[in-house]
Amino acid sequence: MAKLTIKGKEYPFELTAKGKLNIEGSKIDLQKVLSTDFECMRFAYEVVKGACSFNGVEIDFKHDDFMDGVELGVFEKARTLAKTLLPGSDSDSEATTTASEKTTKK
Repeated sequence: MAKLTIKGKEYPFELTAKGKLNIEGSKIDLQKVLSTDFECMRFAYEVVKGACSFNGVEIDFKHDDFMDGVELGVFEKARTLAKTLLPGSDSDSEATTTASEKTTKK
C-alpha cells in the first residue's frame, strides 16, 4: 500500500470507493490535477481521507493542515493515481489501484 507522510506520520494513500466518491463530490477536475498544484492537493486530500476511513486510521488534520504538512512527493503520487481515473486508462481492472503499484488487464 502506498503511503504519504503528513506532519511526520504515515497515512495510507490508495484509491477506495469512498475516496472516489469524495473526489466526485468535491467536483475535482482530473485534468487540472495533472496541471495545477492546488487541484492536485485537493485530490490527494480526498484520497487520503477515503483510504484512512477504509483502513480505520484516524486523521487529525484538516485540508489546510494537510497542505502545510504533506511531503513534497505528494504531487507525483497524486498525479500518477489521477491518471488511472482518466477515460481510456486501465482503472477498470479488478485490482485495487494505488500510486505505488499499477495493475493492468492481461
